[in-house]
Formats: sequence, C-alpha cells, structure tokens
Amino acid sequence: MKMAKRMVTALLALVMALSLASCSDTSWVVKSGDETISAGVYLSYLFDAYYGQAYTYAYTGQDPSAVFDKQIEEKDAAQWMKDTAMESLKKNIVYRNYMDELGLSFTDEEIENANKQADSMYDQLTDSLKQGGVGKQSFETFFQQSMAASKVFNGLYGEGGTKEVPVDDIRSYWEENYYRVKVISSSLMDSNNQALSDTDKQVITDRLDGYKDQINNGEATMDELIETEKKVQEASSSSSSSSSSSSSSSSGTEEEEEETDTASYVSKSDETMPERTEALEGLEVGQAATFTSNNVYYVVQLLPYDGDDADLVDKTFETNQSSLLQEMKGEEFDSDINTRLESLEVTVNDAAVKRYDPKKFIVE
Repeated sequence: MKMAKRMVTALLALVMALSLASCSDTSWVVKSGDETISAGVYLSYLFDAYYGQAYTYAYTGQDPSAVFDKQIEEKDAAQWMKDTAMESLKKNIVYRNYMDELGLSFTDEEIENANKQADSMYDQLTDSLKQGGVGKQSFETFFQQSMAASKVFNGLYGEGGTKEVPVDDIRSYWEENYYRVKVISSSLMDSNNQALSDTDKQVITDRLDGYKDQINNGEATMDELIETEKKVQEASSSSSSSSSSSSSSSSGTEEEEEETDTASYVSKSDETMPERTEALEGLEVGQAATFTSNNVYYVVQLLPYDGDDADLVDKTFETNQSSLLQEMKGEEFDSDINTRLESLEVTVNDAAVKRYDPKKFIVE
C-alpha cells in the first residue's frame, strides 16, 4: 500500500512538473490549426505596433520612450501595442487561411523582395530589434506574412479573381467619383504670414476673376493662363513671395513636355476643402469658378476625361487603378475578414504575452 501511495505521489509530481514546464514555455505565442506562431514572429508584430507610435516622437526630436506615458484609444500605450500586435497577428492567420482556400501562394520573387525589405529595415533598427528579442529570420517571416492581405484582396477582386471587378467598372467609378481639375492659386497673406491690405487683395481677386471669365468666354485656356500667372509673379518680387500657382499648375509646361497628365483629381466626397467642393458642384465641364479657402484665392476649371489629352488620362488611370479598386471594395473586404476573424479558433499563450514587453524595444 505504501509503495502504491509513493508511486501515485511520484506520478502526480511528474504530471505537475510537466504541466508547469508547459505553462512556462514562452517560445510560442499563438496556435491555430496546424500553425504555431513563434515568440520571435509575435515580437515582430509587437515591434511594428511600437514603432508606428514611437517613430513620431523620434522624428520630432523627442524621446521615443515618452510614448509609454500616454493613452492610446483610452488604453495604456503598452497594452494598446500588445492588443494591436495580437489583432494583426490573428488577421494574418485569417489572410493566410484565405490564401489556402483560394489556392494562392507567394512567388519566389515576392518572398525574395519581402526578405530584402525586412533585411534592410532590420539592419537600420538592429539595436532595437535585437534588444526586444527579434531575430532576422523572424522579421523576414513577419514581412512575408504582411503581404497576405494584398494577395487575398487581388485574388478576390483583381484580374482573374473569384469576384473580379471589370476594368470598365473601375474606370466608371473613377469618373463618377472624382473631379478632374486644373487650378491657379494666390495667397492673400504676405511673406510674414500677415493679411494683405484690402487693396492688394482686390488686385489678386480681380486678376483671378479675370482668368475665370476668359476661360468661361473661350478667350483663353487654363494652360495659357497658368503661364500668364507665372509671368505676373516673376515680374513682381512682392507678389512672388505671397502668390503662387498650385503645384499641379505651376509645373504644367514642364510636365506637358514630358507628356504626363498635369490635372488634379479631387474626390467628390473630399471634406478637406469644402469651398472647392461647393465651387465644383453643378459646374459644367470646361467652365471655371473662383473660391477662397484658408486665405488663398483660387480659380478652378472642371476638365473632361475624354478631351484632347485622353491618352494621358488613360495613363493616370492605369497608375491609380489598384488604389481605386481598394476604394471600391475595401469596406466589403474588411467586413469579410472581420467575420472570419470572429470565428477563428486560436490558443493564446498568456504567459508569453505577459512576458514580452514593448518597452524592451527602447534603446537607451
């Protein structure tokens, strides 16, 4: 009997020892299905959450560690970083599961490019990453996983995708939701950021109002008036310091010589400059209007998509096609991913999450 009791006691002690050893294993952080996320990869996600916040402090010459003195979204900064890292990690599991479902995989070139980006950043931030426990291989894995979202998105909505959006639909979305414009602007403030006199303001508004009338009466083109405005500024040292044509216009001649689209494209839902939106609403194609915003006076012309420079518009569309598709389907995609995230089954190693502190990324 005593022998039996001793055997039971020994067995219980062994079970407890194994259990404690298992609980103290912090080499992994999350398990889902057949996948195990190592501590190094989790720490890469944690570093990403930390760096996004600390960079702002470092860029402005402040101590990056000060980020931990603030609240982010009503959470302690360190806790917010942990929560953000965990959410990003879980989402990437969803993305990779989705890739398997769609029969997608990373090409050798994609993996190579991801590794190059990871290695470059790792070399720049070696001290912080090493101090926080992130190895280069784990950082490369993190970069590879970070490509999964775009891979799935394009596998759904891109060319040949299961929910492919026709190019013509993307083009229609662009033309229906964006104004195509050219602009000339002139500041109503002087070089010392002081308001101009009423007389000087009147000179500017009269000049730009005149441009508007010339466009609307067919007496001049916007490109011609851009050149006129540049000459006006060059002729007067005082106006050159307080007045300028907009970036999309001031480089017009040079860009047109390079055969690029010099127009700007403004979202009809853009709220950053409501005065501009109001001026453009109801404006006929080819016509111009003036408006004031933030002490700057503007003349803006609404341009066609199918004018004499339609070939340049086509090039602009091709350049922006991917971002336009993101606009069209981004909300639907996010909803799909969040639904899948809610049903994702994972095991979280709380001991590991508790152990790894984003403050360790701070290099003294």
